[in-house]
Amino acid sequence: MLVNQDGKKIKYLSTLINQKANDADNHKIYIGLENVEPKTSRLLINENAPTEVDGQSNLFYKHNVLFGKLRPYLAKGFTADFEGRCSGEFLVLQTSDKISPVFLNYLMLSDHFIDDVNSSTYGAKMPRASWDYIGNIKVDVPTIEIQKSIVDFLNKRTHNIDLLISKKQKLIDLLQEKRQAIIDEVVTKGLDPNAPMKDSGIEGLGTVPAKWEVKIIKRITHEHKQGYYGSDGYVDEGIKLARITDIDDRYNVSFENMPFVNLNKKEEKAFKIDEGDFLFVRSGATIGKFGIVRNPEKSVFASYLIRFKFKNVNTEFLKYALSSSYFRNNLFSTLHGGANTNINAENIKEQIVCLPPIDEQRIINANLDETCNKLNKLIDLTEKQIVKLIEYRQSLISEAVTGIDVIQYGEEVVQ
Repeated sequence: MLVNQDGKKIKYLSTLINQKANDADNHKIYIGLENVEPKTSRLLINENAPTEVDGQSNLFYKHNVLFGKLRPYLAKGFTADFEGRCSGEFLVLQTSDKISPVFLNYLMLSDHFIDDVNSSTYGAKMPRASWDYIGNIKVDVPTIEIQKSIVDFLNKRTHNIDLLISKKQKLIDLLQEKRQAIIDEVVTKGLDPNAPMKDSGIEGLGTVPAKWEVKIIKRITHEHKQGYYGSDGYVDEGIKLARITDIDDRYNVSFENMPFVNLNKKEEKAFKIDEGDFLFVRSGATIGKFGIVRNPEKSVFASYLIRFKFKNVNTEFLKYALSSSYFRNNLFSTLHGGANTNINAENIKEQIVCLPPIDEQRIINANLDETCNKLNKLIDLTEKQIVKLIEYRQSLISEAVTGIDVIQYGEEVVQ
């Protein structure tokens, strides 16, 4: 077993380095937790990585092992092959001559080790592990020669798995690009390539079908409102509150995990969401994202959302029109404010959409639903394959560092 009461303590196999960076170190690259991919040790950085950071950072050196102590269940760690600075949320370890740095990294990212560390965390909202606990974990460590064999095996196998994951991710990207291109074409040009066209009169839009109307959103807006803000927190029973996280990437609003809040009758009436409402994210990382309310439960919407009620339009067609590159690019081009950028209702209302006759809207929606559903199924299947590959990769690491004979593994990989 990896974690073994008769084994050696981590603190006797490595030394915790806690060397603070100063102004003279500002030229060195900075690694935050967000720059490390969970479980894979892959660094998500580029040549534009920041050199100036808020707060204190620590130094690390070549061959140090960095392990993320904040939310350790994410399994974020890597072996450094360069010098730099890092977030204080990393433990920086210098290994002894009893253990290979790369082997220690694999060991600390194994399921057994992560489960043990995660059981020790403190802090409900931001769970952290301490060096006092991690340093006293006892583990079995083979000889350096065996460690090298295990590392060579894992490096080769995880590299092959990572290549396959990368290929599947590229397939997802291509499918998403194809889906977007189809939507962009159909919501501005229609389904009939032989339909008579007219000049839209709008820069960047070009020609549109002759029977279509070019309108600004406010002409089809019945009502809009910013969401409910309350400081009382969530309760066990009450009215559900729709949040940003309840909107998925396919324009759905899910009621399954919504928390409850207490509202009076006036507030409930003012912020109630109904069938066909659009909820737009007005700030944050997913600004501009939206979802359509279908089969609503008794619920209201939060302050960082804007509710739109539309009129004289098929809402399912409008979903595609508002997800087009033309609409979104123009919407984002109107935004200002840097890090604190917000969308307001006026930004949305001033945007342009192309509207065919209502019967044609229904036909286009049905066509796009069929086409996009086929592509979505392929995307979903490929995402599931990636999940299986990641699970296989993790189990391979866990078993290899626990002493399982690596020779038993053939070259087959989950497809």
